Amino acid sequence: MFQKFVWQNTMRNLKGKNGLITGASSGIGQAIAIRLAREGCNIAISYRKNAEEAKRTEEIVLQYARESGKASNVQTLIVQGDAAKEEDIKFGSLDILINSARIQLESPSHEITTDKFDQVIAVNLRGAYLYARETIKHNVGTKAFRCNYQYFQRSRNHSSPDVSQLLYQQRRNGQFD
Repeated sequence: MFQKFVWQNTMRNLKGKNGLITGASSGIGQAIAIRLAREGCNIAISYRKNAEEAKRTEEIVLQYARESGKASNVQTLIVQGDAAKEEDIKFGSLDILINSARIQLESPSHEITTDKFDQVIAVNLRGAYLYARETIKHNVGTKAFRCNYQYFQRSRNHSSPDVSQLLYQQRRNGQFD
């Protein structure tokens, strides 16, 4: 019951909001893009290497938005970028950021080289931080916004969202349990 309440309240009032979903050309990122568009959210579809999949996602997103009835004016944008490269992460103000870009290695842990490990950390951890930092940069002075499923509000002593919350969460996510 509580989950249903949280989901319904989270999905309210998304019409006309702007969302960026990394890794949106397939998988969970694509599903999130579709769901947000069905609720009227404008979607930026970020991908790293497969333009055809990103274009297909855009077509699906627009189809579902039209079929939902309440999202006929949804706009989309396809953006190519590598989450591990700081210079690729440039955008304006957002209402929603979903960091779905991930690298998952299929090798047994003891066979993963440090180069492969560094590549995973660069995309999965550093990339998520860079996207969130860019979002915070463009939302300075705003009351609050959604980022990585976290809700950032202005701290009592600052006019911008509290970046220390982001750094603490990233540190926790990067730990091995």
